[in-house]
Amino acid sequence: MKIRRNIFVLILLLLCSSRIFPQVSQLTPGVQSILFTKIFRYIRTLDADKIKVLVVYEKFGKSPETVVDAFKKENISAESRDIDKLTDKKEEFTVIYFMDGIQGFKLKKFENENILTITGDPAIVESGYASIGVGVEKEKPVILVNIGQLRKESQQVSSELLNLAKVIR
Repeated sequence: MKIRRNIFVLILLLLCSSRIFPQVSQLTPGVQSILFTKIFRYIRTLDADKIKVLVVYEKFGKSPETVVDAFKKENISAESRDIDKLTDKKEEFTVIYFMDGIQGFKLKKFENENILTITGDPAIVESGYASIGVGVEKEKPVILVNIGQLRKESQQVSSELLNLAKVIR
């Protein structure tokens, strides 16, 4: 009887925790690309007319093609590469987009590249591997900005963006 009651309480807590501690989840690639197109205007170190995005993915992760196509629909040049086969030609890109599911230790190699890192996976921004991310929280789009990672990448953003964003220090 006591075990049943404990299990019931545990299930109840798990069900209620999502309402008490709302989590930021992912947006569709189409919505992400629209938001990032607008966000790029607030990045002082980027020339909004010359953006070239590298979509980095892991071999056994999600296909990057939907993200690449979404950026191209917004008239932003984009290509994809497997993170394990990535060469040193990252400098030809102005932005690196991380697909979800990439292991953190693999993302560390981008830390000091002076290239803006973005993602549609809020957990990557929260863990400090990407500077800017987008997601959805309480059914509304949210922008996440990791100040520490922005500094490592030598990126400067407008205070207007910081006022709109959920800032992670």
